[in-house]
Formats: sequence, structure tokens, C-alpha cells
Amino acid sequence: MDEKKIYDAHWREWEDMKIHGPMSRHVRRLVLNACSRFSFKTLLDVGCGPGIFLRQAAAKYPACSFFGVDISDTAIELAKKNIPAATLWAADVVSKPPEGTYDCITLVDVAEHIEEDQQAFTNLAKACSGYIVIATLEGRMREFEKNVGHVRNYKKNELCDKLKGSGFDIVLYKHWGWPIYSPLYRNLSAGIAADSKPMTGLRKFLGYVAYWILGCGVPGIGDIIIVVGKIKPRAEV
Repeated sequence: MDEKKIYDAHWREWEDMKIHGPMSRHVRRLVLNACSRFSFKTLLDVGCGPGIFLRQAAAKYPACSFFGVDISDTAIELAKKNIPAATLWAADVVSKPPEGTYDCITLVDVAEHIEEDQQAFTNLAKACSGYIVIATLEGRMREFEKNVGHVRNYKKNELCDKLKGSGFDIVLYKHWGWPIYSPLYRNLSAGIAADSKPMTGLRKFLGYVAYWILGCGVPGIGDIIIVVGKIKPRAEV
């Protein structure tokens, strides 16, 4: 089964975890905090899934225009229900750059799913007029991650080097999650990742408890990385 078919088949099952899952909530928070470092009027979310990050970003920045692209038709169908005001379409950013240009481009829990990530970053640089914000994983990859479509965890500085090679200057490289998320929660996440059924009320409650516990880690250390790149002037690329 190819990548698109996998995501088309499973996004309806994964939507609840994306909304209520403690790590998904923390990563959205971290990305929005990174976006607050600069101004923008247009934001493109790459791998937007069912549009949960876009919905939260639109609530925080109501004067901005929002766009989303995903390889999965199912994801786009769900996103149109969650954030009808956004412009959304299905496409593969590895194959060609998105149409138009955007002040801010985000990839939230997406880069680790893209086999040809360097090509994707190069294409996104052509559509970026300001900043790119990426939240992904660094360090040892757990076996269960392959079941949710991960193809890598980045090595130290690997993502920064790839963005530099695609035409970006790095303005932020931040770690998060130690020790509650990494290694404790990550090592215990195999069963959670395997259970993609809609979340019961109890699971949602426990997810919110876990969200607050995960927030007790040491700042600046951990396997979650937030990287912000600023597009170089075109003459320098």
C-alpha cells in the first residue's frame, strides 16, 4: 500500500488522537509559540491532516489567511469541516512546490513522515516569502513509530543542515520534552500509538492529565525539536 492510501485509510481513526492527544497538543503549542516570534499575514500548513493546527492558529490570528495541503484526500475532506474558511487542497510537496507564496510555512509532526524531505524543503523554499517552522523528532527512533508512518528521527543538526541546503537561514533550534516525554512517555507509547480508535471520555480525560504532566519537563532538552528557518534573499540562494 502506498503512502497516500495509508493516510486515506486511517485519518478518520487518527483524528481524535490529533485533537485530544497530549503530545499533539503540546507540539501545536510549541509551534504557535515559535510563530509568535515574527509577523505574518499568510500561513500554509503542510501535511495539515484534519486541520486541527490550522483551526487553532486561525483562532489566535484571526486577521491572517490560512492554507493547508496534504497528500491525503481524506485529510482534506476532514479539514474542510474543521476549518471551512481556509483554502485547502490535496497535493504532494515532494513532487512540486505549492502554488503561491506564503509568509509562514509550517510542518507539524510531518517532516519525519517524508522520505524525500530534502526535495520537499527545496520545493517549499520556492513558496516561502518569510519563515518555515518545523516540529519533528530527533534521536533514537522507536520501533512502533514505523506503524504510524515515520521514516526517520533526525540526527543532531541534520534538519538544520537540510534547511540551510534548501535556502533557509536558521533562526531557532529548540529542544523540548526531557525527561517526561523523552525517554519515559516515548518508551511507553507503543500501545497508545497502536490504538487509533476514537477516544472514550476516560481516555480524553487521561490525555488531558498527561498533557499537564508532560509540561513539567526541563526546558530546552528533549527529543522534540522546533526549528525555524528564514528564507534567504533570492540572490543568495
